[in-house]
Amino acid sequence: MRNQTLTQEKLQQEIAEIELYIKWAKQQAEAGELEQAYKYLRVIKLTGFQYLIDVEGEENA
Repeated sequence: MRNQTLTQEKLQQEIAEIELYIKWAKQQAEAGELEQAYKYLRVIKLTGFQYLIDVEGEENA
């Protein structure tokens, strides 16, 4: 996202995507699929770190 202007719409899209992964993780955990739930949470975590690298620079991630 470096060199892109952050807008309310883009922020809402990012939040919706994260909420979807959280929903999937909860569903998998409730179904006893703990490994799959963990994978969904890892996507959020890794995506978050990539966002920090893209926006703030590698040294801040």
